[in-house]
Amino acid sequence: MKALIIDLGSTKTPEIMDMAERSGFYAIRFKYRKPWELPDLEGFGAVILSGAPILITEGKVTEPFKALGQHLESFAGAVLGICCGHQILGIHDGAEIFRCEEDRDGQTIRRSTPSRLFQNLGDEFLMIEDHCEAITCPPNYRIIASSSVCENEAMEHRTMPRFGVQFHPEISGINGQRLMDNFY
Repeated sequence: MKALIIDLGSTKTPEIMDMAERSGFYAIRFKYRKPWELPDLEGFGAVILSGAPILITEGKVTEPFKALGQHLESFAGAVLGICCGHQILGIHDGAEIFRCEEDRDGQTIRRSTPSRLFQNLGDEFLMIEDHCEAITCPPNYRIIASSSVCENEAMEHRTMPRFGVQFHPEISGINGQRLMDNFY
C-alpha cells in the first residue's frame, strides 16, 4: 500500500519513513511548506502527518494547517496524525488547542477504549513524548488513550479510518513499530 508522509518540518520524519516501510507501506515524502502547494492524494491508501517544530498556540500557522485539513476531507484512505499532525486533525474537526506541561520523555500511555491501533500493546504501554501543546477531543472523534500528562494522547474518528496520537511512535521502539503495523 502506498502511504504519503506529509512532512510538516519534523526532524523525526526520516524515522516515520523507515517505520512505515518496515510495516509494509511504500512511503513517499511530501514536504509541506506552502498552503497553495497541496499534495496530490490520488493513488494513496494512507496519509501520515508528521510533527512540526512550531507552536500552533502562537497562531502563526493557522491558515496553512486549515488548508491542509480541508484538503484531507475528501481523502477516503486512512490517516494518522502524529503530534502536530494529531493537532491538525483535531482542530480541523473542532478541537481546541492549549498549552500544557512540557513533556520530552517517555510516558505510560493508558488505553481507555478498544482500538485496532493498539492491538498487541496491552492496556498500558510506553511511548516517547515531545510536545508542550495538546488538544481537546473533537466531536467526531473519541479518545482512545490518555496519560498522566495529556488527556487526549490518542483519538480515533467515529466513522472513518482516522487516528491521531500526541506521542511519537517513530522514536518509541517496538511499541511504536507495533502501532505503525496496526495502522498498516
